[in-house]
Amino acid sequence: MENVTAEKLKKMIFKDELGRSVLDRSGKRLSKFPKAVYELTELEQLNLSKNYLKELPASINKLRNLRILRLDRNQLRELPHSICELSNLTCLSVGYNQLSVLPSNIKNLKNLRELYLSNNQLTTLPDGIADLKDLRWLYVNNNKLTVLTSQIKHLKNLQGLHLINNQLTSLPDGICELKKLKWLRGAGNPLTLEDMRKVVKLQNKMKIYLKDVKGKDMKCSLFLFMLFMLCIVNEITNVLLYDHLGLDFTSDRVLVGVVRALMT
Repeated sequence: MENVTAEKLKKMIFKDELGRSVLDRSGKRLSKFPKAVYELTELEQLNLSKNYLKELPASINKLRNLRILRLDRNQLRELPHSICELSNLTCLSVGYNQLSVLPSNIKNLKNLRELYLSNNQLTTLPDGIADLKDLRWLYVNNNKLTVLTSQIKHLKNLQGLHLINNQLTSLPDGICELKKLKWLRGAGNPLTLEDMRKVVKLQNKMKIYLKDVKGKDMKCSLFLFMLFMLCIVNEITNVLLYDHLGLDFTSDRVLVGVVRALMT
């Protein structure tokens, strides 16, 4: 596959349901980026996931029409700065690699709406990520983030922020300014109570997932948070709220049920 000609690759291209030109070479045991791909300038979606790629060549910027690029489950340690010249990209998926840093010029991906970075080695996100004004979904689960850039408040169109299993002890104050945010997932982070309060200032309809020090899932709405704070006043410090309790919030017995769950 690495030495396949452009003509053969063109025959593998198909149209998706939206009429976009797609080349899917996932799971083909590739160890190098196929050079002939650069000649497929009309390509709009490229999937090279589940291979053995260790690096991407700088000439990837020749694929000017790419809208979706999937590189999950490879062995990439870094991304070339030239990847950020793909200004038409709306989706970049590079989960399950070995990335420890992102290109500093990521801000140039002005049309990006979905960015999947889960299961890498990232300790921080570049401030330039705040310039991705159209970004809707940001997945950074299972990395090594110790801090979340305060510039994230500028992602006004962000609807989903996934931060599960990092090393965050706090969240930036500006996170409460993300009015379109519907999903904030932060399970597996040692967040302080102060930062839990920041979270619930967001729209009450948003679903929030946190974890306490014992690693139990906690689904926290504004109502449950108030109960939680009442229990804190009573020196109950270990909170264990299970999604599978199936509590009926219209029932007179809900308070008793929640308090018992908190004290378990």
